[in-house]
Amino acid sequence: MQVQAKTKFSGISAQKTRLVLNEMRGRPAQEALAVLSYMPQGAAKVVAKTIKSAVSNAVENFGLEANDLYIAQIY
Repeated sequence: MQVQAKTKFSGISAQKTRLVLNEMRGRPAQEALAVLSYMPQGAAKVVAKTIKSAVSNAVENFGLEANDLYIAQIY
């Protein structure tokens, strides 16, 4: 099952954000959040917020376990 979250109007360029997103693809969600907390890029905060939202959607709406989630697609 795929769960999604979207962030719009962040004000950060796609090229800068893409550098952060490429590092997150395929990682477990909890590991990705840990890595994002140490990244110096401004886009890391926005990406972390979006991943937290997707994890919350999965747990609350679909009853999935947060530890079992990973990032299959991110763009």
